Amino acid sequence: MKFSLIKDEKKNLNSFSFSFNKKTYIIKLKGNNRRVKSFEILLSKYPNFLSIHDNSLVKLFDDPNKAVNEFIHDEGFNGFVIEKKIDSSKGKKINAFKLDLTKITKHLDENGSFGKTTRRQPSKEVIKKMLERSNQKCEITGYKVFSEKELKEKNYSFLSKMLTIVYDHKVPLFKNGSDDPKSLDNWQIISWYANNEKNKVCKSCDEKNCDDCALAYPEKNNIIKPTKQNLKDLNIIK
Repeated sequence: MKFSLIKDEKKNLNSFSFSFNKKTYIIKLKGNNRRVKSFEILLSKYPNFLSIHDNSLVKLFDDPNKAVNEFIHDEGFNGFVIEKKIDSSKGKKINAFKLDLTKITKHLDENGSFGKTTRRQPSKEVIKKMLERSNQKCEITGYKVFSEKELKEKNYSFLSKMLTIVYDHKVPLFKNGSDDPKSLDNWQIISWYANNEKNKVCKSCDEKNCDDCALAYPEKNNIIKPTKQNLKDLNIIK
């Protein structure tokens, strides 16, 4: 795909401009690192898949697979990149990636954004209220959750990802959810595992309203809106 790249050295900002479906889009990413370079290569390869054995990656990175995955997760593109397995020249299965520009441009049309952001944490007062409300349990699965320090002290290693506490935004930031550290409204306690799975669903969700989704408001909903999965039927919510 043809695109233009404008680098603002003072702001350490890279502006990628490209056309898709007769419309021009701009994605801005900060830094001069392998995340930005991975996006540049992925965009240049579109609409083809980019193999992790591609020379454009191999000559730049010791671990191309890690570089691309770092871009996907750290720059907010989880759910916006298609991944599949292909055969290498040696007959082994390897990863290949392609930007999902249909989904990316739709996200941009809905005033969504990409790029590494500084995520604020809830205040001590808000954390206290969440712990009281949830009884220190994941508000989606009902599992008891602990800080990483508590897990080490208790020597809880089995299912640790299901037991690690995460302060989650009910409505994701990329869907314009609030990250006000002093307001309880958009915060909930869930496990690391539930947070990771929720993120995948939210990134692929086209719904504009999260009010009636169990992942955002499990206290009043049982249905995961985009997947229609009923958590109550699975005994996840009592």
